[in-house]
Amino acid sequence: MKNLLYKEWKLSMTPQSWIFLIFAAMVFIPDYPLVIPVVFVLSAIPTLIAFSKEANDILFTASLPIRRNDVVKSKITFILSYELLFLLLVIICLVPSGILYATKSLNVDPEGNPIYGNSAGMDANIALVGIYLLIYAIHNIIFFPWFYKHPDKFTVPFFTAFIVASVLGCLIYFTLGFIPATATIFDALTSTNWYYQLIFTAGCTLIFVLLTILTYKLSIKHFSKVDI
Repeated sequence: MKNLLYKEWKLSMTPQSWIFLIFAAMVFIPDYPLVIPVVFVLSAIPTLIAFSKEANDILFTASLPIRRNDVVKSKITFILSYELLFLLLVIICLVPSGILYATKSLNVDPEGNPIYGNSAGMDANIALVGIYLLIYAIHNIIFFPWFYKHPDKFTVPFFTAFIVASVLGCLIYFTLGFIPATATIFDALTSTNWYYQLIFTAGCTLIFVLLTILTYKLSIKHFSKVDI
């Protein structure tokens, strides 16, 4: 699997996909919805799949002295590693972004008092990591099993997965950030709410792991019936 993953990173990556990783720095934009950058990394996935499809990657990989299941595992692991790399870059950017905008006022309220943090949704905090993982999990569980039923067609599965994951992710982000009952817990990072955010992110991580395992199993099952 290590060699197959190396092959994916060397042969399946496109220049556009590398550029999309830079969009992790969008979390530095003042008063910007911090959930939007994940939409860009999801947008990179069809370029990766299309590039591999045009190069007959499935047939090439299947012709190697490996198990048939590894054809699916290597591609899903490659996409997962790409998603998690983007998440790591976002986390690295969130730390200074959160510190900067927690102490710097960019706006004032009607009474002239300074407003700190992100007025376009949740501030940079631990819970954002959980939301990103949920978006990844939802996208992958829809896209990959559907795609591996018909590996020659990926447009409809991708757009369905992209729209569903993006909409649900944005709903979660704005619901947690703007509803008063949840905003006190999930907006900003304080000495009293950080552990609630950590529990939320831990729960999202568990969901991500479970759905990822299910994604592997369903994709392998569907691909086993495909005549390549």
